[in-house]
Amino acid sequence: MGTRRSKAIITAAIVIATIAGVMLAIRPDSGGQEAKTDPGVVLERVELLGSEKGVHRWKLLAGVFRQEKELVYLDQIDQLVLLENGEPKYYVYAQSGVWSPRENQLRLEGGVVVEDRAGFSLATDGLVWNSQKGLLDFVGSITVTVIQGGEADEKD
Repeated sequence: MGTRRSKAIITAAIVIATIAGVMLAIRPDSGGQEAKTDPGVVLERVELLGSEKGVHRWKLLAGVFRQEKELVYLDQIDQLVLLENGEPKYYVYAQSGVWSPRENQLRLEGGVVVEDRAGFSLATDGLVWNSQKGLLDFVGSITVTVIQGGEADEKD
């Protein structure tokens, strides 16, 4: 019986050492400490549609949607379409953003561009959109381009 018990202890020690070695090999920079993960939910290739009283107000297409506590982080924003009477009024493009549902605010940054169908284009460093009030606040330098009759007028 002593040999059987010795074999079980040696086998258990080998299994534990192997598991510990594999864990350290997978996470070599962890220093043996538990890796921290971001809390929340992460979704990819997301399309969101916002409505008020049954009328669509906006549509957002983003590559990554990550929720952490009360904030929603958006990366690779393909397009935010602001609607008026259910029809597109402005098209907004940006690299990233943070949505605060509690404040009804979306903060966009990184190459923010706002366009309409009539030839209006505004480029800025950042934008804060209050969806409840329908207000756009621009942050940083702003370049406006208006195309009229095939010619562009630029204003800073």
